Amino acid sequence: MHLMMLVMPFGGGLSTVFEPVAHAADSGKRGGPAKGKKGKGKGGDNDGVGPFKKKDYPMAERQRPLVLPKNMGEVVPSLGFNRLALGGELDPVDVVPLGLAFNYGLANVVEFGVSTGITLSPEVAFSNNLTLQGHYLAYDSKLLDFAPGLVIPLNFGDAVGIGIAVDLSTRYLIPDSKFFLRFGDGAIPLGVSPDFTLGLNVNGGVGYQATKQFVGTLDLQPIAITLAPEANATGLWDYVSMTLGGQYTFTRNADAGLNLSYFNTWAGEDGYGLGITGYGRFRF
Repeated sequence: MHLMMLVMPFGGGLSTVFEPVAHAADSGKRGGPAKGKKGKGKGGDNDGVGPFKKKDYPMAERQRPLVLPKNMGEVVPSLGFNRLALGGELDPVDVVPLGLAFNYGLANVVEFGVSTGITLSPEVAFSNNLTLQGHYLAYDSKLLDFAPGLVIPLNFGDAVGIGIAVDLSTRYLIPDSKFFLRFGDGAIPLGVSPDFTLGLNVNGGVGYQATKQFVGTLDLQPIAITLAPEANATGLWDYVSMTLGGQYTFTRNADAGLNLSYFNTWAGEDGYGLGITGYGRFRF
C-alpha cells in the first residue's frame, strides 16, 4: 500500500515526518495570459481570458488562468493541524505545520515559486525541505486552461530521496453553470534516487463558484498507479482520500481559505488521517 501518496493532501507538515519528498505547500494555482475579449461570466467579473493587468485581476477563482500575470507576486502563509494514525499499537501522531510559499509571474505565461515550512509540534523544527515549482500556461481559453509544470522538492535532512513531480494542471469550466472541474496536479511522480520510481496519480475535483468572492471545492485521488520498479495500482478499493475546501476573496489581491482533509486505508496496514489547514494568499 502506497500510504505516502495518501498523506500528500495534508501538506508539508506531515511530509516532513513521514516522507522526505514533499509536494509544494500551496496547492492552488492562479491567474495568467492569452488574448481574448473580456465579458461577463457567471461567478466572475470577466470571461477568464487574459492577459490581465493587476487592477483587472479576476475576483473569482474559476476565472483566474493557471499562472500569475507578468510581474505579479504572491505570498502564501499557511497553518495546519494534522493527525495520522497507522493502526496497530502505534499511537496517533499530531503535527502542526507552518508553511510559507512565494510565487511570481513572468511574461504572462510562466510562473515560478518556492515553498518551505517548519513544524511547531510535536517539536519545533525546520521541515528540511525547499520545494521549487515552475508552470507554463500552454492553453488559456474561456472554458479550458492547461498549465503543465514541474515541482522539485529539495531535501536537506538525513533522509535520502531525489525526485520530481510532473504537473498536468488543467481546469475546465462547465458551460452555463458555476461549476468547474480541475485535475492533473502531481500527475506523474518520478523518483531518481535512491531507486528509480515512476507513477501516475489519477486525481481531480470539482469546484462551485457560489459568488465571485466565495468558492467551494472537493478534491479526490481515486487511483494511484506505480509503473516502476514494479507495476501496481491502488485505489478506492484500498483507500479513500479527499479534501474539502472553501476560499473567500476580500479584494483582488487577498484571499483566505480553509481545507479539511481526510483519508482512510484498509488495505495492508489500516490507518486514517485528518487534517485542517488555513491559509492566506496576498498578491502585489
